[in-house]
Amino acid sequence: MADTRRLELNDLAAPPGLTDFVPQDPRFSGDGKRLWYLAGEDDPMSLVLWEQDLETGGRRVLMQAKDVSYTPEELLQRERQRVRFGGITGYQVGHRDGEPVFLAGVGGRILVRVGETAAATVPHVKDAVNPGLLEDGLRAVYVRAGDLYVCDLTTGAERRLTEGAGPGFSHGLAEYVAQEELSRSHGFWVSADARFLAYTEVDEREIPEFPIVHYEDERPWVETPRYPMAGEANARVRLGVMPLAGGETYFVEGLGGDDEAYLVKVVWTPDNLMAYALLGRDHRRLEWRLFDPVSQSIRPLGSEHSDHWVNVGAVHTFLDDGSFLTSSEEDGFRHLYVWKDGEARQLTHGAWMVTELHAVDRSAGLVYFTATRESPLERHLYRVALEGGEVTRITEGQGLHHVQVSVAAGRFLDQHQNRQHATRSIVRRLQDAGETLKIHEAPDGTAQALGVSVPDIVHFAAEDGTTLYGAVYRPEGPGPHPVIVSVYGGPHAQSVSDSFALTADLEAQYLAQHGYLVFKMDNRGMANRGVAFERALFRSFGTVEVQDQVAGVRWLGETQGADLSRVGVYGWSYGGYMTLMLMEKAPEIFRAGVSGAPVTDYRFYDTAYTERYMETPAKNQEGYDEGSALKHVDQLTGELLIIHGLIDENVHFRNTAALLLRLAEAEKAVELTLLPSSRHGPRGRTLRLQVARRRTEFLMAHV
Repeated sequence: MADTRRLELNDLAAPPGLTDFVPQDPRFSGDGKRLWYLAGEDDPMSLVLWEQDLETGGRRVLMQAKDVSYTPEELLQRERQRVRFGGITGYQVGHRDGEPVFLAGVGGRILVRVGETAAATVPHVKDAVNPGLLEDGLRAVYVRAGDLYVCDLTTGAERRLTEGAGPGFSHGLAEYVAQEELSRSHGFWVSADARFLAYTEVDEREIPEFPIVHYEDERPWVETPRYPMAGEANARVRLGVMPLAGGETYFVEGLGGDDEAYLVKVVWTPDNLMAYALLGRDHRRLEWRLFDPVSQSIRPLGSEHSDHWVNVGAVHTFLDDGSFLTSSEEDGFRHLYVWKDGEARQLTHGAWMVTELHAVDRSAGLVYFTATRESPLERHLYRVALEGGEVTRITEGQGLHHVQVSVAAGRFLDQHQNRQHATRSIVRRLQDAGETLKIHEAPDGTAQALGVSVPDIVHFAAEDGTTLYGAVYRPEGPGPHPVIVSVYGGPHAQSVSDSFALTADLEAQYLAQHGYLVFKMDNRGMANRGVAFERALFRSFGTVEVQDQVAGVRWLGETQGADLSRVGVYGWSYGGYMTLMLMEKAPEIFRAGVSGAPVTDYRFYDTAYTERYMETPAKNQEGYDEGSALKHVDQLTGELLIIHGLIDENVHFRNTAALLLRLAEAEKAVELTLLPSSRHGPRGRTLRLQVARRRTEFLMAHV
C-alpha cells in the first residue's frame, strides 16, 4: 500500500465519491454543436445547468436554483429515484421559434429559459409536480394535488384537465411500486404533436395506510402512505387518453378492474400512436400494444415470456418503417431485436448483455449501444447494422464507458472510468473515437492522488462451477488477516466492476488500512450476467446468495491469507438482510455484523419487487419462511448491530421491530442505532458520519 495516505473517520463522511462529480444527464443539441449537462458550480452537491460550446470549448451556466425547498411529493420522489444532489436535478429541452427552451421543476415551481433570455420562474404556478415541457416550448403539463393541469409558460395561465382527485385517488402520478420498482417515475405522456394526453388514473384506496411517525419536529406527526405488501392489494391503475385541448377521456381496455397487470411503459410514436407495455402481476409475461386515439383501436405489437420473471428493459424506439427496436432476454442474455408485423428479428447474439441503446443512425442503418461484450466487469460502446451482422466496438480503454451519442454531429460523449482513474468526460468522434474536447476531469481523479490503493479483482468458482467475481482490498503486512465482507447480494445490482467507485469506497479503504482484508463479491442472483445466473434465487431468497458469499470467504482463507476465525460483515438494504442471513446461517464464520435498514421478512416488503422473485406468500410459503431472518434467530451467536431510519418509507422500521421482538424471545441481545429523521438512505454529512463511525468502530471492536 505504498504512497497511500492515512484515512481518518471524518473522511468517510465526505460527499459521495469522485464518480459522482461528473456531468449528469448530458445531451447534445440537435445540430451537435453544443452539449448541455448538470454539474456543480461552487458546491459540487448543488447542480446547475451548463451549456458547453463544442466548437470554442467555452461554457456557461444556463439555469440555477439555490436554497430549494422541496414539496413533500418531490422529497418522496427523490428518495425513490435515489437523488442525492440539490439544485436542478432534472431538465427538459424544447424549441420555440427556432430557439431552445429549457424547463426544470424546482420546489413546486417551474423554471424556464428561452434562448438568450435569463431563466425565470413561471408566474402564478405553484405546487407543480413533474412538470413536462411540450415540444412547442410554449406550454407545460403538470400535476397538482392529484389532478392534471396545463399552463402557458409566459403568463402562467393554467387550465385544469382532470377532476376528482382525493386521498388515495389521483391522475397523472405513478403509484409507489411503479416509482420504486418499475422505473416509471411519472404518470402522463403527451403525443408528438401535442394533440393527445395519455395519463394514469390511480386508485390506492384498497391499500391500507401504513403509519410512519415523525419525531424530528417539535410536535410529532404521523405520515400515512399506502404501501402494498407482498400478496396483498395493489393500486388499481387505468390508462386514459384525452385531447389536450379538452374533451372526454377514453380509458384503454386491459387495465383496471380485475386486471392486475402493471403499466410499465408508455411511448408515443411519431405518427401519434400510443405504445404501452403491460407486465403481468406474476412478472412472467410482458406485452406491448399499440393504441390509435383516433379510431380507439388496439393491436398487439409484441411480447416476451419467462418461466420465472421478465426483466423490463429500457431499450425501445420506433423506426421509420414502423418497426419497433427493443431488447429481450429470450435467448438467455439481453439483446437487440426488431419487431415488425408480429415477427421478431434478433440483431445481436452472444453470452453478454446489451445494457443501453444510445442512438439509431437511420440514414446509415446503424444502431449504437453499450454492452458487456468484453467482460461483465466492463461497458463499451458498439455499433451494429439494423440488418444485423458484425458488431463493432468503438470505445477504447478498459473499464466502464457511459456515453451519449449525437449522430448529427458524428460525436459522442465518452464518460470513462476504471479502478485507476475517476470518470473523465471527453467528446470523441464516432468514426474513430478520436478526442475532440475534454469536458471534465477531476484534478484528484486517480487512486494515487486520492491516496488509496487499487483493489484487486479476483474470480473463483461457485459450487455449480459458475465463475464469480470479487474485489479484495488488501492490508499491509503479512497475514493471516481478519476479514470484513461488504455485501449487497440482491438482484438487479452489481457490486464488482472495473470502476473508480470500487477504488473510492473510503470505508473499505479505511478498514484495509487498519489491517482488515475487505472483500466484495457478486453472488449468483445479481445483475448483468444473464438469465441463468440471475434466476438462481427464484423463490428462494437467503439461500444461494448465502452459499456463494460463504464460498467466497472460504476461498479467501484457502488462497488469500485470510484468518477465518475473525470475520465480520456489513451491508445496507438487501445487504442488511444478507448480513442477518449470513450471521444466522453461517454463525461458525461470521462473528460480527452491522445490518443497515434490513428487510427481516419479505412478507413485509412491496408487491412488485418481492413477487417478481419470490411469487406471493400464498404460492411460496416455504420459500418465504426459509428466507425470513425472523425464523433463524436461534442460530445467531455473533455480535450484531442494527442501524435503521425511523421514517424509512421503503424498508419500514417494523422490519427491525419484528426482529427485536424475536431476538428478545430467544434471549439474545443486540446493539441498535436509530436514525429518527432518516429515510432509507442516510443523507447529509452529519448522518453519514454517524453511520460510518458507528459501523467501523463496531466492526473493529468485535472482529
